[in-house]
Amino acid sequence: MTPSCLQVERINEIAVVRFRDQTITVTTMITQVAKELNDLAVRPEYNKLILDFNQVNFLSSSAVGALVQFRKQAITAERQVVLCGLDEQLRKIFKVTTLDRLFTIVDTVQEAKDVSSEA
Repeated sequence: MTPSCLQVERINEIAVVRFRDQTITVTTMITQVAKELNDLAVRPEYNKLILDFNQVNFLSSSAVGALVQFRKQAITAERQVVLCGLDEQLRKIFKVTTLDRLFTIVDTVQEAKDVSSEA
């Protein structure tokens, strides 16, 4: 079995997801991350999914595409998605691609936990 690319911490009905790698660029890794995220998106025990990018310093365009697909799946499953811990470079990627309008982005996990489901 392939080792997990994600570390998931459960806090009540919230999944705090941390990435194990600093760069998410290799196709096989992106495929694995996408599968793991999509599996989380439909798990009934979570109503909010927080993706903590604190350890990540680079995403390929394919990885960004996988995040968009994950968000679609999560929204369909009525899960809230909040991103946090993006460094300046990652924030620029999200801003330039206008994905900062699609995703709720905050600085810290605590702020992500505090985001209301209506945001």
